[in-house]
Amino acid sequence: YQRRVRASTETKTPAKRVKAEDGKKRGRRSQQEEEEPEFKWWLEEVDPESKGGKPKYKWQSLQHNGVWFTPEYVPHGIKMKYDGKAVDLTSEQEEVATYFAKYLETDHYLKPQFRTNFFEAFLEVLNPKRSKKKHVIKKFDLCDFTPITNYLKEQSEKRKNRSKQEKEIEKEEKKVIQEKYGWALVN
Repeated sequence: YQRRVRASTETKTPAKRVKAEDGKKRGRRSQQEEEEPEFKWWLEEVDPESKGGKPKYKWQSLQHNGVWFTPEYVPHGIKMKYDGKAVDLTSEQEEVATYFAKYLETDHYLKPQFRTNFFEAFLEVLNPKRSKKKHVIKKFDLCDFTPITNYLKEQSEKRKNRSKQEKEIEKEEKKVIQEKYGWALVN
């Protein structure tokens, strides 16, 4: 037998009271009654070489549609500033700068370690190994990501102001992806 396993982290809704044919409420129907029977791997053959007597197999087969990758990054062309001057960035560099700009007005930005870790990773993207020419950006304190942050705010407002029909279309597209990639068959 097989069972369908959801790949999302959503919590299951609690079981609901069920009305009997006579109209009275009776107990709760468990979700196990609705789903196919579970494979109880912990009751299966024990591997003699494992510590603690763990089962030899937790499942016998796995069937899924693979993973879904997000679409490629599309550059927006907004330049960040360094020491008051606009700086040209490659698509990859712009993507990293945009990612960081999303966090400027969050609690993460207030943590010094977060900023330090970002800038180290950003420098690696700015100055790839075996690159002869070093990038202009050298100090985090001189970086100004506000032009990118302002652009992101504008895009966010545009998304919020879309029509209900446009939002429904996007919701349906996400639902199709979830139906295809959001589960696996395990037995």
